[in-house]
Amino acid sequence: MGSGLLREGWDAAIPLLELFDIRKDFGEGDVLRGVSLTVEPGEFLTLLGPSGCGKTTLLRVIAGLETPEAGRVLLEGRDITALPPEKRGVNTVFQNYALFPHMNVQRNIAYGLRLRGEKRAAIREQVERMLRLVRLEGYGRRMPSQLSGGQRQRVAIARAVALKPALLLLDEPLGALDLQLRRAMQLELKRIQKDLGVAFVYVTHDQEEAINMSDRIAVMRAGRVEQLGTPEEIYERPATRFAARFIGQTNLIPAEVVEASGHGELTLRAAGVTVPACGGAAVGDKVSVCVRMERVRCGAARPDGFALRARLAETRYAGGFLRSTLEVEGGLTLEAIGQDALGSRVGEECFVWWDPALAPVVPAEDAA
Repeated sequence: MGSGLLREGWDAAIPLLELFDIRKDFGEGDVLRGVSLTVEPGEFLTLLGPSGCGKTTLLRVIAGLETPEAGRVLLEGRDITALPPEKRGVNTVFQNYALFPHMNVQRNIAYGLRLRGEKRAAIREQVERMLRLVRLEGYGRRMPSQLSGGQRQRVAIARAVALKPALLLLDEPLGALDLQLRRAMQLELKRIQKDLGVAFVYVTHDQEEAINMSDRIAVMRAGRVEQLGTPEEIYERPATRFAARFIGQTNLIPAEVVEASGHGELTLRAAGVTVPACGGAAVGDKVSVCVRMERVRCGAARPDGFALRARLAETRYAGGFLRSTLEVEGGLTLEAIGQDALGSRVGEECFVWWDPALAPVVPAEDAA
C-alpha cells in the first residue's frame, strides 16, 4: 500500500482518490465539465491533453488550490472538497521547482517537517533518507543556485515526499528541462514513485512522458475526460478520433461499415476501396479507421491477403526514421514511418497493406 499517510480505518478496497462530477467555471464558461475518475493506492495516473483542456485546473482542485462549483473530492474515503490544502494529506510539485533560494538543500527538504513540529533527530534522519531516494547524497549543503535543473527538481520532489503524503500531485514537473534530461528524469521519477509506493497524479501534454511513465492515462479535452485507460488500451483501442490523433502518429481513414462479423472483424468502404478493420460497429455506421503510421507496410510484390495499389509519392528523413507519403487507389493518402526504406523508390507503383487486427475503428466524429 506504500508509505503514504493512509488514514487508520480506511478500507483499502475503495480507491485512494475519487472525483465525482467535478465542475469549474472561471466566469467564461466551464473549464471542467463533470470530471469523474479514481486513483488507486500506489498508482501513477497521468492527466494528458493539450493546453487549455483543464488538466492543471483539475490538479489544483485535488490540491485544494481551486474550489469547484460542483462535485466532490474524496481522499481515502473522506470528503476533502472543502478542506484547505494544508489539511488534505496531499502535496504538489510544480514545474518551477519553488525551492527557497536562501536555504540549502537540507533545509529545503526539512522545511515542512520543521513546520509540522518533528523532532530534530527525526528530521535529520528523514532528510538523509530523502537525499538517498533522489540520489543526491552529499548535496545537502549546496544552495539551489548551485544545482542543475534536474537536481533542483529532485530536491522539490524530495521535499514533497518527505512529509509522506497519501498522494503526490505533479504539474508538468519536467517541462523546463531539455529533451535528454527530461527522458532521464522520467526514469528517475518512475523509480522514485515505485520505491515510495505513493500514488502520483501527473499533468503533462507530452504523450511520450505519459506512455512511458503511467499505469493509466486520462486523455482530456475541453474540460472532460475523453478516455481513461492503460497506455496500451489508449494506444491500441482509442475511443475517439481525438484520442487516436493525440496519442501516437496515425492515419484516420473515413469509411462506412459494409460487413460486420460479430467477432469484431469489419469490412469497410473508404474512398471507393474496400479495407478491413476491427472493432465494435454495425453495418451502415460511419467510422474512421485508425492505422498507426509505423504499421503501414509497402512493397513492390503483392502479399497474400489484403493489399491496395499505391504510389510512393515522397520519402523524408526524420532523425533515425524515414517518413513516407503513399498515394493509394481511390484517392486515399497514407503516411508511413519506419527505420528502413519501404522497398520502393519515389514515383514507383507499389502495394500497401496493414494488419486488420491492429486497425481499430473510432466514431466518424467526436461528440461536441
